[in-house]
Amino acid sequence: MAATIAPFEKVWKIDTEQYRHLNYHDILGDVKNLALVEPSNGLEILCAILSDNTRVGINPEDGSVIWTNYDQVFDSHKQFKEFHAFPYSEDEGLLYLLARQENEILEVDAETGQIRRRIDLKRELGTAWVNGSTLFGAYDENHLIGYDRNTGEQRWQREFSSKVRILGHDENGNLYVSVKKMDDLLVLDPKTGKTIRTYDPGTTATSLAIGDSELYLTLWDENGSVVSLSRETGKQNWKVEKNTNRVIRDGSQLFLLTRDLRKVLSLDATTGKLLWRHEKLGDPTINDYDVTDGHVIVGYSSGSLGIHNRETGDPENLFPMDHGSVNIVTASGTGKVYVADKREIALYAPRK
Repeated sequence: MAATIAPFEKVWKIDTEQYRHLNYHDILGDVKNLALVEPSNGLEILCAILSDNTRVGINPEDGSVIWTNYDQVFDSHKQFKEFHAFPYSEDEGLLYLLARQENEILEVDAETGQIRRRIDLKRELGTAWVNGSTLFGAYDENHLIGYDRNTGEQRWQREFSSKVRILGHDENGNLYVSVKKMDDLLVLDPKTGKTIRTYDPGTTATSLAIGDSELYLTLWDENGSVVSLSRETGKQNWKVEKNTNRVIRDGSQLFLLTRDLRKVLSLDATTGKLLWRHEKLGDPTINDYDVTDGHVIVGYSSGSLGIHNRETGDPENLFPMDHGSVNIVTASGTGKVYVADKREIALYAPRK
């Protein structure tokens, strides 16, 4: 029998429309990304990137806005550039933003929102990642490149046979990548870009979750398989067909999203056995989801936020959002959940 868990409640919300800088009718204060950063003073700051490139720093405890920043150089409709936050250096309180059309990565101080420096990439990247002292990027779909995070100097560059995807990194900083139409999962040395290990999951991997002794992968095959491999030997532990394309591991459970973006399901990480499957009535698509200690949090395109018991998948709360589709769901380690729709950022937490 599942444990009784306190229901959630909305703690605070912010309408981001009041913080945008551009006044063009087609550029609203939509939230493009959220990142929870712990600066050097030990206090967490929730950083938001709006669609007009405004940066907003929020106190995650009470929702008060600490700072807003905007770069006037982009204050032109013709010069509008889209920024993307991506994984950052948590121990230094830094946020990294990829300015795709500017060939730059911006290093931002999370305490103030000020740009500390601009790293010139000398090329336009499609995606980027930061891990320790190395910045990684993919460009022209089939190239990977590594930069020294401190100096911005290029460390290495590799070309692959087709589209390459960065799936994640392990506790040692090694980079895991998949290449379209290539069966192997490659493990790269972050300092040199050289392949130090390969795994054979059977076909191209689309997402990755790393356990203490296992790798969990969703595959680009006809049936959307999920596979568990031994990290030490590469041997397959189990494989099931669940029509999925994204996996999150938390403890002894895997949480997956189906390819049609309609269902969330949970598997036993040891055996691959299906524990539960949930689909919301009305068949709305799922934009994002995350996991806390006791819950699975699901953001629906219909404009609602679903709180589900992680042991059973049963819905416990359903919250309507004010501005349509729930696009971002970010769960903290303390069980709190930060969500965003087009114009609202909100904190939900278990009721005290």
